[in-house]
Amino acid sequence: YWINVDLNTDPMDNLDEIVFNIYKNHPKSYSFKINADTLNLYDTRANADSTELILDKLAYKLVRQK
Repeated sequence: YWINVDLNTDPMDNLDEIVFNIYKNHPKSYSFKINADTLNLYDTRANADSTELILDKLAYKLVRQK
């Protein structure tokens, strides 16, 4: 996996992302939000003028087991 952290102002780079299978033919990226012991992974889509990413549906909800 690879973490893409937004440290610039490039178009479509406004959300932090995690990318899985980065060295494979079909990498998959998700935006993420961490809240306490829960990691939510969201699909993203472009806004109307393709300048920013917008959170779409929740793809995965990972909860730390204690």
